[in-house]
Amino acid sequence: MTRAAVLRDPAIQQGIGLWGAIQTAAPSFGIEVSPVSVRDEIELERAVAAFTRSPNGGLIVTGSGLVIAHRQQIIALAARHQLPAVYPLRLFVTDGGLISCHSSRSSTGGTSTT
Repeated sequence: MTRAAVLRDPAIQQGIGLWGAIQTAAPSFGIEVSPVSVRDEIELERAVAAFTRSPNGGLIVTGSGLVIAHRQQIIALAARHQLPAVYPLRLFVTDGGLISCHSSRSSTGGTSTT
């Protein structure tokens, strides 16, 4: 994978900060990133289809209410276009997604990543 479409909600502050962090880190991994705004199903479908016209792509899905609301479509798009995808919550994996990665606080106060 040399390219990643970053599915995000640009209207939320957390999404803006996370996008900046991804942009900063991506070159050190040799990854070219492209933002894909998640506003509605039609826009999402078109953006992912356009992204997949070039090879070696994958998806990074950031967390937001909109992303969670569209999770079935996002999982289906990744499968249809054979895109490896990492999701923000385990919920996506239980619904059929590939892998999730997020931090959570344990009852002992430590942080774990799943």
